[in-house]
Amino acid sequence: MGIDEIISVIPYDEKWTTLFQNEKVNLLKAFGDDAIDIQHFGSTSVHGMFAKPIINVLIGVKTLELSNSVTDKLTQLGYEGFGETGVKGT
Repeated sequence: MGIDEIISVIPYDEKWTTLFQNEKVNLLKAFGDDAIDIQHFGSTSVHGMFAKPIINVLIGVKTLELSNSVTDKLTQLGYEGFGETGVKGT
């Protein structure tokens, strides 16, 4: 998704819960013991709510310093790292 990309809001889709659960399994494998918890949040997590069709995932980790193994696995899953994006400590 680009920063200037148009966002559409659509009716709730029952598949969003399953998409999150499937992604959670992949993320748990990638993070291993570094993950404390993984939650689905945002508009797609609210049953019946119109939403942008993007699954928001919040990951609690033991440390913000991720190993190369974790970042490599995330890259293989299609995630792209942006670093601190100009905000120190994030």
